[in-house]
Amino acid sequence: MGDVALSVIIPFYQNESGLITKAVQSVLDQNCFDDFEIIVVDDGSPHPAQYELAPLLQRYPEKLTVLLKTNQGPGAARNTGLNHIPKTRKYVAFLDSDDTWSPDHLINAVSVLERGYDFYFSNLYHVGRDISAFDREQKIKFPTRLRSDEMVPLDGLPEKYEFIGDMFDRILFSGNILLPPTIVYDFQKFPNQRFQPDYRYMGEDYLFFADIALANPRYGFSWTPEVHCGRGVNIFVNSGWGSQHYLDRLCDEMRFRRYAENTYSLTPEQKDKNNQVIRRIREDFKKGLLSHLKRGQFHKLAKIPKMQKSDGHFYKSFSGQ
Repeated sequence: MGDVALSVIIPFYQNESGLITKAVQSVLDQNCFDDFEIIVVDDGSPHPAQYELAPLLQRYPEKLTVLLKTNQGPGAARNTGLNHIPKTRKYVAFLDSDDTWSPDHLINAVSVLERGYDFYFSNLYHVGRDISAFDREQKIKFPTRLRSDEMVPLDGLPEKYEFIGDMFDRILFSGNILLPPTIVYDFQKFPNQRFQPDYRYMGEDYLFFADIALANPRYGFSWTPEVHCGRGVNIFVNSGWGSQHYLDRLCDEMRFRRYAENTYSLTPEQKDKNNQVIRRIREDFKKGLLSHLKRGQFHKLAKIPKMQKSDGHFYKSFSGQ
């Protein structure tokens, strides 16, 4: 690829055709900004990216690349993309393979970043909703909704704001507002930041964002939704209650909480919130395990040692001590 300003990294693992084409096309259809490359990282997908993207690869050889790797999850796939780009790259954006951008996402992001901001994010539409995430939280008065004291309007950029709240606290404790497909950031400021791929089902993106937040970057964001989330394979969504990997997700979430406890300098209030989440995870695990056992899935008992390893105190909790 040439010496472009921005790299778009798309981890890919899907079971159906059409999704990755829509995602890539939404990048190619960006208005007023085309100084980018697209790196699709095929994470051992059963539906190969190269096959579906063949027409676009032929049409845009200077813009589109597909990298192949064995399946290790989205964090490892994003790291493969990050390791592929030169450290001279100015900006990096992430997009999931079943999501699409509005045509002005990149020009909006770059317009904010060129004002001296380090990190840009936007509002989005979750799957099946016709109201944006930020607007819905305001409408139902959700406790973690964005507050007026956390945002300052940016002159000359409609519905663009500087975020002046505590982003680290938001990410881990008071309502995360950062999702990978909405993100564009200054790669020069964080060239060595990577995802922790062993958190396969939960936590790898939270820790990526939390580590950046500790550097006190300047955040700019768009209240206008610029991302539409799709219905493809999503490890987090597809590991919900009753699913094959629900207990694995809880184990990762517990490891993530123990990592935060042992790695970051938390305030007393944050420690209390972290402990509340830990107790909730334990209870969810017990309920989830019982549900599996009622369905005769006794092999799920093997997840108990995994939770003990993640928690360190689960056996005592499980026995009621």
